[in-house]
Amino acid sequence: MECSYILRLIAFTTSLIVDSIDTISDWLLYHDVVAAREGLVFGHFEDSLTTTLLVFSILGSCLFLFEIITLGVNLSRDDLPILLLDVAALLVIWLEDVPQIIINVVIVACRDQPISVVQIIKASICMLGALMKLVIAIVRFCYWKRKEKIGSEGTQRVNKWVRIITIPGILLIIVGSIMVFSFTQLTWDNADGSLKFQNPRRLLDGEYNTDKYFDQVGVYVNMASKDSGPNVNMAKDEWIRLVDIDDFGERKSAIVTHVTFGLGVSKFLSIRKPPGSLATANFSECYIKNGASWNLQSSLSKCSIMNQPTVSAVIELRYIEPEGHLLLGDIEYNVKVYQDTTCNSVIIPSTSLPQLALRYFKSRLTISSGLHHLVAPQSLTESKFYSSSHLQPITEIWKTGFLGCKFTGKSQPTYNTDIPVPCL
Repeated sequence: MECSYILRLIAFTTSLIVDSIDTISDWLLYHDVVAAREGLVFGHFEDSLTTTLLVFSILGSCLFLFEIITLGVNLSRDDLPILLLDVAALLVIWLEDVPQIIINVVIVACRDQPISVVQIIKASICMLGALMKLVIAIVRFCYWKRKEKIGSEGTQRVNKWVRIITIPGILLIIVGSIMVFSFTQLTWDNADGSLKFQNPRRLLDGEYNTDKYFDQVGVYVNMASKDSGPNVNMAKDEWIRLVDIDDFGERKSAIVTHVTFGLGVSKFLSIRKPPGSLATANFSECYIKNGASWNLQSSLSKCSIMNQPTVSAVIELRYIEPEGHLLLGDIEYNVKVYQDTTCNSVIIPSTSLPQLALRYFKSRLTISSGLHHLVAPQSLTESKFYSSSHLQPITEIWKTGFLGCKFTGKSQPTYNTDIPVPCL
């Protein structure tokens, strides 16, 4: 078996293996991008990115077939022009590998980590394939030059420019691949602006350091009255802290809270954990309205509901664990809002109930207690609702990835009517 055939066989086999993995990874990456779900912090990709990835995935598949067919013909005959082979490699590098690695960089620069292992494989294969094409081109050129089969002087000039144009593409692929690996390990610390290694903690396990996003971030509820509804003494820009996101743990995926407003002469607010709740923390708080402020009571029994009308909300929140297409998981909730002691979803109240809204906020204050109301620092009993002066919208703090991109997830928990809510 002559040496030229062995070289052509090696070039065909290695290209077939590497390019096949590259093409498969293109479509797996496209699937992961399309399948991304909206949840905490991260959500769907922009349509422009998804469409661009689809276009270059289709183009990459066509170029893969073109290159393999060309190398297959070259395997059966040794008189195929070297220019044709180099042009095939040039097209694959600039029309498939370079755009794909740029898309990879854009994705991971805004996501802290690869959206799947496929993205790391894609970056590795792009770098390997580019280097392989460079080596094959050099070996082929040297061998054919020795055999005096590199063509006319004009062909040599064209071939020279093809190689000159190919080299920057290879360099871009190598730099892009290094950036993909770097962006999975580096991030800007929003507090001091420094560059740190932190996300993910291990390269491929998808484990986040969630302190970057969840520190002092919680779920807050507002029960402002409708125009025709009962007066619960709560404005639309006032909030009650229900739960911190960090409160959800391996053994506590669901938390239930019961919020009751007294509507009589003696205004009160009660926040407690109902019997049978899956939550392990004991939330029991009672506040009595005193002029413009609320006073924290030492006993929950002081918030009596026997002698006055009430409006109550039973809220169950469930944490959905992260998975491949839901990077940081999600929080779902269901609620029952009712008057007095009537908790039955089929009974329509005669008056409009308060409009309940849930949002994510980051506290501007350090929360050290388990209280859901904001207690004034100068007093152990005087308290008030959280307001915009105490809370920071997550649109301002959830800046994602190395580049601090705009978050694409949800600004509030997901309403899910399938979650059963206890009637208290």
